[in-house]
Amino acid sequence: MAMTVENGDYRQAMVANWSRFWASGVGHSCVGSFGAAYGGAIRDWWLARLSSLTADRVLLDMGTGGGPLPRMLIDRHRAAPFAMPRVIAADIAEVRFPWLADVPTALAARVTLLSGVAAERLPLDDASVDLACSQFGIEYALHRPAAEEVLRVLRPEGEAAFVLHAADSVLASVAQVECGNLEWLLAGWVNAMQSMIPLMAKASSEQGRHALKLDRAAEQARGEFNQAMQALVERASSSPVPDILLDARNAASEILALAGRSGEGVAHAAWEQWVMACRDALGRQSGLIAAAMDDKTLAAFLAPFEAAGRAANIEVLRHSDGSVLGWAVRIASTT
Repeated sequence: MAMTVENGDYRQAMVANWSRFWASGVGHSCVGSFGAAYGGAIRDWWLARLSSLTADRVLLDMGTGGGPLPRMLIDRHRAAPFAMPRVIAADIAEVRFPWLADVPTALAARVTLLSGVAAERLPLDDASVDLACSQFGIEYALHRPAAEEVLRVLRPEGEAAFVLHAADSVLASVAQVECGNLEWLLAGWVNAMQSMIPLMAKASSEQGRHALKLDRAAEQARGEFNQAMQALVERASSSPVPDILLDARNAASEILALAGRSGEGVAHAAWEQWVMACRDALGRQSGLIAAAMDDKTLAAFLAPFEAAGRAANIEVLRHSDGSVLGWAVRIASTT
């Protein structure tokens, strides 16, 4: 979903970040909050938008990610594949829908995947789209150019529908907490953990265990690791969102055991992969916070649509407990 068109290394890094994330097979970007698929208010809102689409219509899903909207459409049409609209699923990251392999051919053939496509530069003809959609995606783009591109590709009778991150949403709040926990882990805890990998590998043999007893540096490393683990447990117990901290504790246990079984090199490779995943998560969560819209940002994003004579209907989507999930916006046709 990271759809920014900023130049330079940051843009390339975020495209690679999101490509790795989607390659893991997740269905959407908030798996920690919603599980395998969106439900509740978000799903209900989208079903209402998608219900009127017919086989002669074209839906554009910008920032498609793992494809939750195309998947929702396919699920609706399994009993009537002849009524399935055409879907163009685009993302600036590499688009992969592993689940599409299990979809009947008649339905899968209606979905076109476009990788490397930013919302500001859509490779589509003018007035070629009936419904332009984005779920937690288009807000990552440059707002005015993205809005102007949507206006360009929409047919006069076409509409747009967006679910957008809100600055006061529970998702933004969770991202804030997780960023703090990830920064804490990467600032020092990972170093204490990494220093234990060669020690655990060495401790797998009797000779190594004997050498470690006489190694004062090893004893100091063990002490620092124990302190770091205690600090992690204390932080997790006081964090409203301790998931990444608990995952770190489990990862430490598994990778240190791996060092004893398979050696230092194998354990280091597994550890580097885990640390990269943490850095990736920090980048994605930081991006969410930066992209989340307040009232003023949302108004600026919608201004080009309203100037083009397309009225915007704005709702606040809420979780069953009343917490804010995000903005839901409908852009009307000009007819």
